[in-house]
Amino acid sequence: MERIRSQLANNGFTTDQIAEIEAGAQEGLDVSAYADRRFLAIQMCQIRFGLAAGLDVRAYANPKYDWFQMEEIRKGLMAKLSIELYASPEITYDKMKQIRLGLCAGIDLSPFQHLESGILKQLRLALENNVKIVPYINEGYDTEQLEAIREALQKNILIESYLNVNFRGVCIREICLGLEHGVDVSVYADPCYYWQQMREIRYGLEHLVDVSIYCNHFYSYEQMRQIRFGLEEGLDVSYYSSLMYTAADMQQRRLALQEHPALAVCGDTPELPADDETETVRIKLAEENTAAYADVYGDVQDSLRVEVLKALNKRGIVSGIRYDTIDRITTGEEMRTHVLVASGVMPHDGTDGYYEYFFRTQVARTPKVLEDGNVDYHNVEWFEQVKKGQKLAVYHPATNGTNGMTVTGKEIPARKGRELCILTGNGFHRLADGKTYVADLDGVVTYSENYAGTDTIVEIRMDVRNLLTVDSVTLATGDVHFDGNVCVRGNVGSGAGIYAAGDVLVGGFVESAFISSGGSVMIRQGMNASGAGEIRAAGDVNGCFFEAVKIDAGGSIHGDYFMNCELYARGKIDVMGKKGSLVGGEACAELGLRANRLGNQAGLSTCIKLGVSDRLRKEELDLNEQVRNVSAEMETLTRAHDEFVKKYQPEVRNSIELFLKVESAIYTKEKEMDELMRKQKLLEEEKRRTAAVSAVVETKLYENVTFEIDRIRWKNTKTLGSVRVKKMEKKILVFSNR
Repeated sequence: MERIRSQLANNGFTTDQIAEIEAGAQEGLDVSAYADRRFLAIQMCQIRFGLAAGLDVRAYANPKYDWFQMEEIRKGLMAKLSIELYASPEITYDKMKQIRLGLCAGIDLSPFQHLESGILKQLRLALENNVKIVPYINEGYDTEQLEAIREALQKNILIESYLNVNFRGVCIREICLGLEHGVDVSVYADPCYYWQQMREIRYGLEHLVDVSIYCNHFYSYEQMRQIRFGLEEGLDVSYYSSLMYTAADMQQRRLALQEHPALAVCGDTPELPADDETETVRIKLAEENTAAYADVYGDVQDSLRVEVLKALNKRGIVSGIRYDTIDRITTGEEMRTHVLVASGVMPHDGTDGYYEYFFRTQVARTPKVLEDGNVDYHNVEWFEQVKKGQKLAVYHPATNGTNGMTVTGKEIPARKGRELCILTGNGFHRLADGKTYVADLDGVVTYSENYAGTDTIVEIRMDVRNLLTVDSVTLATGDVHFDGNVCVRGNVGSGAGIYAAGDVLVGGFVESAFISSGGSVMIRQGMNASGAGEIRAAGDVNGCFFEAVKIDAGGSIHGDYFMNCELYARGKIDVMGKKGSLVGGEACAELGLRANRLGNQAGLSTCIKLGVSDRLRKEELDLNEQVRNVSAEMETLTRAHDEFVKKYQPEVRNSIELFLKVESAIYTKEKEMDELMRKQKLLEEEKRRTAAVSAVVETKLYENVTFEIDRIRWKNTKTLGSVRVKKMEKKILVFSNR
C-alpha cells in the first residue's frame, strides 16, 4: 500500500485524492472510475459513494460536474428518477436539486430550468401546494417576494390587491401579517415605508393606538417604536415625538414622562423668574408645578397677605391657591417656612382596555384526584365547544382618564389606559365595530397569551377548529382522518385508526387500535391493546388504564394503571390515584416519573428509563456525524482553495470557474455549519432540562424494578416504601420520602 501511495504521489495526486483512492480500494470498489487527477478529492468522494451504492456512476463521473452536481445526480439515481431531465454540466447544482425534488413529488420542472434556483424552488413548493404563482414570476417578482406571495396564497390571504413589484418580500410579509390579523393594511401598504416601519405601524394597529401620529416615512423605525410604546402606555407623546429627537432621545424622554407626566406641560424645567433675596415672600414650585410653597422673611404682619398674593401672581400661580392657609400665615396660626400655599389637581389615569369573553378561556383538562384518592376521568372537560355565529369576545377600549391642573393653570393630561392587542388566530372574524369577535364555524375554541417579559402581553391568540363527533370507530366504520379535533362518544375497536390534526377524546374503551394526534389524547375508559395498539401524540396522553399499549407522547403521560406497556414521554409520566400502578414493560420519561406503586408482588420485570433518552442520544449522534462530515468537507475544500492560491495569481485564479465554485462551496458549508451549531445548542438546552430528573414512588417500590438514568443502571432487590430514586454523580441513589 505504501508503494502505491508513493506511486500516486509521484504521479501528482494530492494527499486528499490518495485518501479517496485508498478508501475505495479498501471497500473493494473499481477505483479506476475516479482515479484521475482532474477530479478533486471531494468529487472522487461522490463517485465513491455511487460505486458503493451499486450505481452507474458513468452518469456523472465527469470532471465537468462539480461535487454538488455529482451529489444531485447520485441522489437522483438512488431514487430511480429520470436524471436525464437535469444531468447536464450547464445546470447548476441548486437548480438540479429543485428539479430532483420536483421529480420526487411527481412534478417536472425541467422546462423551467432557465429560472433562478430560488424562483424554481418557490415554483416547486407552489405546485406541490396547488398554488399559482407563475403570473407573478412573469411579472418579475424575485425569490424573496415570491416566497411571501406563495405563503400568503397557501393561507388563502387576499394579498393580490396590495402587491407591488417595488415591495421587498419582507414588506409583502408584513402586509400579509396585517391581513391575517384583520387590520387596515392600506395605512402602511406603501413603497415609501421600509419593512421595519411597516412592522411598527402594524404593531400599533394591532394594539389599537392612533398610528397617524407616527405614520411618517421620515421617522426611522426606531423612532416609530418609541412613539408607539408611549401611545400604548397612554402618554402624551407630543413631549418627544418631534423629528428633532433621535430614537435614543425619544426613549430617554419617554421614560422620564412615565415617571413625571407633568413634564408634558411643564417642560424639562419650570420657567420661573430667579429668586430675589430681598423679597419678603419667596415662592418655590415643586412636584412638576403641582405645588407651590412659601417662605416668609422679616417681621411683616399687616401687609403679609397682600405680599403673598403678589408673590404668587408674579410667578404665574393662578390655580389651587389655598387662601385659608394664607390667612393662617397672616394671623400667625401657620408656620412661615415651606408652607403649601397652592396645590394643583393630579390627573386620574384612564382604565386599561380588556376583553369580555363568552367562553371559558381556561379548561382544566387534567383528571381530578378525588378526596378518596381515586382519579375521575369521566368528568374531565376536554373541549370548549362553540357554534358558528356565536359571539366569542367583546373588547372594551381603554378610557382617557381625567386631566389634572398645575398651579400655573396648565392642564396635565391624564395617562390614557393601556390598550390590549387585537385577537389573532383562526376560525373567527371581527365585526365592523372592531370590537366584537364571532365564530366562523362549529367547533372547539382554544385560548392562549404570549408575553414579552413578565407582564407585557404581545399576543392574545384564539383559535376555533373543527370538531368531528362520531359514535364509534371500528373496521366497519373505517378509519377517521380529520383536520381538527375528534370526539368519539363510544369505543374504538381493534384494527381501527384515528388520525387527527388536533386533540382526540374517546369516551369509551380502545382496543388494538392506532391513534395519531397533533394535540393531546384523552381515553376516559382506558385501552387494552394486547400488544398491537399504539398512541402517538404531539401533546399529552391521558387515560384511566393502559394494558399492552405503545405510547409516544411529545408531552406527558397520565394514567391510573399501566400494565406491560411501552411508554415514552418527552415530559413526565404520572401514575395517578391511590391505586396507581405501573407494572411490567418499559417506561421512558425525559423529565421524571411519579407513581403510587412500581412493579408488583410477583416481581414482574419492570424497566424505568429517565433523563437523556435514546431519542436525544440519536439526535446528538446524528448532529455530531453531520458536523464531522461538514468539517471534513470544509477541510478538503480549504486545502483545494489553498492549492489554487499557491499555483495562481489572484487575477488568474479568479477567472477559473472551479476556483470560484470552491470559494462558493466554502461559504455554503460555513452556513451549514452555523445551522448545525444552532441545533446542537438547542439540543444541549434540552439535555440540561433532564439533569435533575428523578422517580418518586409514593407507596411501594417492588423488587425486580430496574432504573436506568443516563445509562447508569440499578435494580431493586427488595420491597421498599415511599422513596425517591435519582442519580447523583455516577451513582443511582434511593432516598426515603418519609
